[in-house]
Amino acid sequence: MVVARSAIVSNLCLVVTAMCCLVGVAAAWSCVLDRGTTTIRESMLMLSMPSSLLPVWIAVVSSSTSAAVLLLGRVHLSPCVGGDVVLAVVFGVGVAIAPAAALLYLWMATPHHWQPIDVSGTATSIKKNTSRKSVALRFAANTRLQSVLRRRWKWRSSERTTMQSAWVVLLEYRCLWYPCLDASLLMCDAMLSIVGGLDSTDVHLCRGSTAAVVALLGMQAIVVVVSRPFTTLFSTVHAVSTLTCTCLSTFAQLLFLVLSSSTDGSSMWLLTASAACNLIVVGISALKMILDLFELVAAMGRRLQDSKNGRVHSTAHQLATVQESQNDVGFLEQLLVEPLTSTETLSAEELDDSVTHFEVIQSAFWDKAGNAKTSMSGDGLLLDYDDGARGHRKPAE
Repeated sequence: MVVARSAIVSNLCLVVTAMCCLVGVAAAWSCVLDRGTTTIRESMLMLSMPSSLLPVWIAVVSSSTSAAVLLLGRVHLSPCVGGDVVLAVVFGVGVAIAPAAALLYLWMATPHHWQPIDVSGTATSIKKNTSRKSVALRFAANTRLQSVLRRRWKWRSSERTTMQSAWVVLLEYRCLWYPCLDASLLMCDAMLSIVGGLDSTDVHLCRGSTAAVVALLGMQAIVVVVSRPFTTLFSTVHAVSTLTCTCLSTFAQLLFLVLSSSTDGSSMWLLTASAACNLIVVGISALKMILDLFELVAAMGRRLQDSKNGRVHSTAHQLATVQESQNDVGFLEQLLVEPLTSTETLSAEELDDSVTHFEVIQSAFWDKAGNAKTSMSGDGLLLDYDDGARGHRKPAE
């Protein structure tokens, strides 16, 4: 029980520390980088708070739930019943249920003008100078990572409202009901894993709890395959792989519990298979963590570059710029996804705007017949454009 108390307190301290760090970064951003031109609240929106706190909070859901259930299940053995109940219910269950409650609120309160748009087939390519692209990047661009890492769904708003406070969730999910389901099932799995071991003499309780965990993991994997709630194919593959391997690992443990009555030790290979599945899950999660770290570093670099160059001067324009930069091209898309064979991907609207702008500039120097709008004077060449508006006169030689 000492371990359970330590887990609850440690998780609470981790969440509070992460929250304080984000608020501190927002304050520093407002006071130092933007020189007081934005408030702390606006800087917090720039950091996509409170959704940016969600990954840390989700990470402690499982251990907080397990510790709370263990304290409540063995509260009769506690020397301080009241303290353990308050610690388990308020801080253990409270910390564990907060992400699911927040995600449920986001799902239910999502404005109707927030819509996920399928952008997988709307890209058009134009030529671009790629002389600085390295050989490694050219090789990476020709791999399957193009289709795996590119965001196929992007959230758009038909009204001039910011989605920054929920942007971390919107970047990852196109179906907002799934993260709520995922957080809830994570709590259920942790709860069942502890309930099955509260009474070491009740084998049926242990087997039943383990079987329920296997069923929940299997159903969640099927839901992911059918609904594909993520914005990228990589996230879908990551979720299906981790859920499948975790389900197989738990199922191997269940088989070991069923076959453990034999004394010849022939079922020990099931524990080895379970451990191998767990190692696969660790490897896949580490890869996802590395990619997320690259995205974080790239996002911080874009913010610092924007602040350094002074391209953002107002809050509304600042939020729109950050939202568009995060929504369109990320670090991984630039590094591994964006085609590097002398092309750049633009949307149809961006391409139309570019062509229109080019035609306006071109019409200033060329007439409809394709002749240059020039006139000769005695002292040099004179450029005439825009209904008689004159350019600079070339000095006579």
